[in-house]
Amino acid sequence: MKRKVFLAWIMLALFMFSGMSYADTQKVADNRDAKIGGQVFFRWQKYTENGETTANNFDVERAYIDVKKKLGSGASARITLDVARLNNDTRKNLFDYLKYAYVDIPINLSASLQPIPYDLIGKIGLQHTVWIDWDDKVMGLRWIAKSLVDNEGVMSSADFGLGAKGKISVAGLPEIEYHATVLNGSGYATTEGNSAKNLDLRLNASLYKNEEVGEVILGAYSNNVGLASSGLTATDSRWGGTLAFKNDWSTVYGEYLTGTTVNGYSAGAWLGLPAAFRLFARKDYYDPNVNTANNQLDRLFYGVIYDLSNDIKFSADMQSVTGGTSASTSAGKTTTAFYLHSLINY
Repeated sequence: MKRKVFLAWIMLALFMFSGMSYADTQKVADNRDAKIGGQVFFRWQKYTENGETTANNFDVERAYIDVKKKLGSGASARITLDVARLNNDTRKNLFDYLKYAYVDIPINLSASLQPIPYDLIGKIGLQHTVWIDWDDKVMGLRWIAKSLVDNEGVMSSADFGLGAKGKISVAGLPEIEYHATVLNGSGYATTEGNSAKNLDLRLNASLYKNEEVGEVILGAYSNNVGLASSGLTATDSRWGGTLAFKNDWSTVYGEYLTGTTVNGYSAGAWLGLPAAFRLFARKDYYDPNVNTANNQLDRLFYGVIYDLSNDIKFSADMQSVTGGTSASTSAGKTTTAFYLHSLINY
């Protein structure tokens, strides 16, 4: 009895000094099952040819803090913070910013509304765009370099709006995953400046899967930019796709990008070696405007990876870019840098 009275006094003191109500403490208790995790991308770089002004430095490229929570009715929520340096900050400290903030809500439809069986999850908030996150997982080397579409700024990796994703199941055919979005189009780092929206769609499927041999994956997307409220005519459209073969010891992929003005491709592979080492190589080509001559960019990535564990990885790699004479970077020359990258999952 004395112990219960003592605990009651402790709870009363907490309420008085914290300003929390009993309902607030219940909310805290209900959030104990929230999952907190994140990633850190840390690297050292040294320019070896035509280097920039910062030719030799250590830096944190990414530091994600991720919170996921199961909600009622099968829904779930996610909030993710990332870091960046603000251009208007003279000290150039790393500041937190919101990368994702969305809720997934399963939508159960009756069989009469499903001429083809499928499931549907609605997405509301600051969320993934349809392609980049999926494409990054094909090679699994985002901590070393962004994939083609993200690296060249063709599409933002996250944006504000509505989404729908799920799977379509047809007897005798591979299961098809879909992801459709209606988003601002300005990306997660910029406020909306007009009434136009982006309408995007991704479809992907596993064409072949064998536990011993591996898996063949095909994905394709459409990115329609600047759809105005007065009509569904896009100011710019991009399309692309990736075909990949993956197993436990290797991955080979090819990606193609085209559109109203852009054109490009990316091809790469990694191969497992003894003692947790891997070799990787990747070749990118990107033309930001097919109507302008000599503005293309050729990129090359290659190196060796050491997987200390699933949560700690290291790489030593070279990255180079060669620009056409009218390119936005490395115009008429090749810029090369050596990197030591690390990935830490927590």
